Amino acid sequence: MGHVILRTKSHIGKGPNHACLYERLEYRLPCTREVLRALQDENINLISIDCGKINRGNTVTTKEFMMRVKQQGLFEEVIMTVASLDPNLRRIQDEIADNLELNLGNGSLFERAEVLRARMSKDSRRLLVVLLDVRKMLDLEAIGIPYGSTNGKCKIIFMLGLLDAFRVSMRAQSSFHLAGTKKSFPIGVLPEQEAWSLFREMAGSSIESPELRVVAQQVLTECAGSPLVISAVGGALQNQSKQMWDDALRQLRNPCPRDIPKPIQEVYRKINLCYECLGSEEAKSLFLFCCIYPKSSNILVHDLVKFGVGLELFKGIDSKREAGKCVETLIDILKSSFLLLDSDKEGCVKMHHMVRNVGLSIVASKGWY
Repeated sequence: MGHVILRTKSHIGKGPNHACLYERLEYRLPCTREVLRALQDENINLISIDCGKINRGNTVTTKEFMMRVKQQGLFEEVIMTVASLDPNLRRIQDEIADNLELNLGNGSLFERAEVLRARMSKDSRRLLVVLLDVRKMLDLEAIGIPYGSTNGKCKIIFMLGLLDAFRVSMRAQSSFHLAGTKKSFPIGVLPEQEAWSLFREMAGSSIESPELRVVAQQVLTECAGSPLVISAVGGALQNQSKQMWDDALRQLRNPCPRDIPKPIQEVYRKINLCYECLGSEEAKSLFLFCCIYPKSSNILVHDLVKFGVGLELFKGIDSKREAGKCVETLIDILKSSFLLLDSDKEGCVKMHHMVRNVGLSIVASKGWY
């Protein structure tokens, strides 16, 4: 079979620290042999992998798993896209079409779905579509993804996402009501040893010291194995004093404020801790301003400079040139705490959707809108 093209639409940054986060933010697949066998089975066209069932067994990252698919020549095209809590079906259509070098035009959702379905159904290659972070019923027909017994060349993997950093149980797979044979597998969070390794990488080797090790382990326990939370909290506490660690543990164990939406209650305290540890009020203001942008936006750094000056976010700075340097410094601060991420679009930054959700709660508490 011809060679496999593996393309991904990553929202994670490209610097050394962000590359590290990307490796650990990828979903992890247990039962790799079983999944590969399911992909080879002509009677199975849809595989769902449930992140809500914690399994600390032998797992690999999505990236590693896809490389195995590539090496075994199971598919000639592997396409990955993100569904998320409120799936934008037109965006999903566009990302799939981009990988197929197909122009869907500006017609209605239905018209575009017909064009996409026709192309995928007629494609002579074996296609694998991986839908990441699926959190609610997803209408494949409305998107234009062919599935079921009528199409044996296209297989689909649903990576069922979570509302609060890998801890909330998903709705039962049966609620998806999809035609065709399905197979479901559990998926896990970071195992204890790997979680400690990531935490040490982000917080620094000082957590191995007799003074910090116990409290660091307690803080890590509060992170519940979530790569995003471990990276963010570890970065926020890097090179901090024992007193700061003790205070962080206290904050993480405090009850969540009652007015915080239920879907983000578990992760709120962790992300809020990273926000509070920023120190710089200007960094805090810039972070909250970024949260107001729509989900998954490419935030133009130039706009942050312009609006920052107009809103007087930067003290004692009048010129755009000075503001530009200030914004670059503040962005670096926010990236080091994983409150901002690099974008794949030049001159832009991005924000993880869970970080943004917590940030919007902080914005609301301050009466910004």
